[in-house]
Amino acid sequence: RQYAEELLASSPERYQAMKRRHADHYASVVVVALPLLDRHHSADLAAAITIEYDNLRAALQWSFSIDGDRRLGHRLAGALWRYWGQTWQLSEAEHWWREALAGPEPPESQEWGQVLNGAGTFMYVAGQLERGRELLDRAAGVLGRTGDRVHQVMALSTLAHISCTQQRFEAALEYAEHAARIARTLPEAWPLCHAISNGLSIVHKSLGQFDLAEACLDEALAKAQQTGADPWGVASVARARARLAIDRGHLDGARGRTVVAIGAVR
Repeated sequence: RQYAEELLASSPERYQAMKRRHADHYASVVVVALPLLDRHHSADLAAAITIEYDNLRAALQWSFSIDGDRRLGHRLAGALWRYWGQTWQLSEAEHWWREALAGPEPPESQEWGQVLNGAGTFMYVAGQLERGRELLDRAAGVLGRTGDRVHQVMALSTLAHISCTQQRFEAALEYAEHAARIARTLPEAWPLCHAISNGLSIVHKSLGQFDLAEACLDEALAKAQQTGADPWGVASVARARARLAIDRGHLDGARGRTVVAIGAVR
């Protein structure tokens, strides 16, 4: 690799062309992988990305270099955020979010919206709630205007989470209901499962509206079970429903929902 790099460096034009082709290839690879990571939380897929991660890091380094292409860097970072989160590479994520957010803001695009979404989610996990809120609010707007409704749902649900944490329940309910409205229009079940298990049901529960929390979880579970292609969606909603049943002292119901959750992903 070092020898090949030395040979390429002797021809700057060829060197840059090769670096661009390399980065473009790996950006395409992770863009294809992102929806699978969203849906399935696949350990096998995360392991496959880990095998290629030195190449992905090299592509990120070139993309954010002076001679690189920041648009490609945004495609890479915007698609890798789920991988960094699922593998808990928080320091790695922090480094690349800092690189991605540096410099002037680019024109609105789906990739830029995913960068804002990933960075905002990371800031929330890292305890930087106001910075996370600001980035996610921008992400929800960009993703909505560029037609990425799936990740708009995720951004809005996380905003609802942050607002609950800050006891801003009116804002939390607005974000959560907005996410659920969008998710209900999508053919796949998992965005609705995410919007309700990670957003709307939590807000209702925080407000003491347990019947509403149960109703929206049952709605998401029914949709996930009808589609039959989203085991993790079924599991996440059934688990949330079981936890709510425990909170209400309905242990038999909790046991039944737990069996559904385990059976979905066994």
